[in-house]
Amino acid sequence: ADHVVEDCTIRDYGRWRSAYQPAVRVEGVGCTVRRTEMSNSWDKAVTFSGNDHLFEGNHIHHMVLETYDSGAIYGGRDFTWRGNAVRGDLFQAIGRRGSPCDTTFTSCHRPGVYVDDHMSGMLVEKNVFDGTEAPPAGPYDGLIAFFANGGRDHNVSNNLFIGNTVPVVLSGNAPKNGSDCGSVTATLWEKLAAVPYRAQPWATRYPRLFRILDEQPCWPLHNGIGVNVVVNSTGPPPGLQRYAPNLQGWANGGANNDPAGANDSGCFAMGANLVAAHPGFVAADPVGASDFELKPTSPAWAMGWQALPAAFGPARAPRV
Repeated sequence: ADHVVEDCTIRDYGRWRSAYQPAVRVEGVGCTVRRTEMSNSWDKAVTFSGNDHLFEGNHIHHMVLETYDSGAIYGGRDFTWRGNAVRGDLFQAIGRRGSPCDTTFTSCHRPGVYVDDHMSGMLVEKNVFDGTEAPPAGPYDGLIAFFANGGRDHNVSNNLFIGNTVPVVLSGNAPKNGSDCGSVTATLWEKLAAVPYRAQPWATRYPRLFRILDEQPCWPLHNGIGVNVVVNSTGPPPGLQRYAPNLQGWANGGANNDPAGANDSGCFAMGANLVAAHPGFVAADPVGASDFELKPTSPAWAMGWQALPAAFGPARAPRV
């Protein structure tokens, strides 16, 4: 526990074996990956398991160049892995035009943050997801900023989504009922039984985990999305089984048997979000300048927007 990787540059790795060879593999409890640049590899930048990890201030770019159904930061398949946070990171050039993929939504999209198979309790805040270099060739191409394949209790707030990006996808992944998680059901129950999640310190640290078996554990409940800025981004492409227009056109309510039906209130607490082609950047071209600061006159501040980091990656002299 409590290991730290910071101010590092990790690039051009995974050359002999391309898949599941991340720049940093995080396990245990309370580890931190901070102000690190990870770039130029076929698959993931970070894989993680466990609890209370922090990924902060990193610059992750030119990743997931060859694989699909993958993401720059990836973890999953355990109800009890909670308390993890992706905060103040910059994601750019995730995926590559022409790299192989099936013509399906989850395959051709390469997420920046991908929590798979009902992993829950993720905090995603103050990040920049820049999809301008994502492959724009077809309706399924591009960057998913945050993709939760099942799971619940996620909080996605104060993020900037730019370019060819689907900001948020939360998939129900419950084919029959709230206690059937599909092919991963047996694994999830086994891992849950191995953890004393109703005892201390688990019960206090993760109160919703304490109640998970009482609340349809396979349904994507209690997710919060708010105070985000969306610039020239796309909505869910054709092929999704469930699309909720009340979510401002860019969040999916659950691909398989949405548990809330016509009312998504059980799945989402949707706060204010600014969707605008010109939200008021200080820089004329924020992508080219890598300056994502908003002017004091931007309407984002009125909804509670907080300033993003001034720099990403290894520590260097501040911009002037």
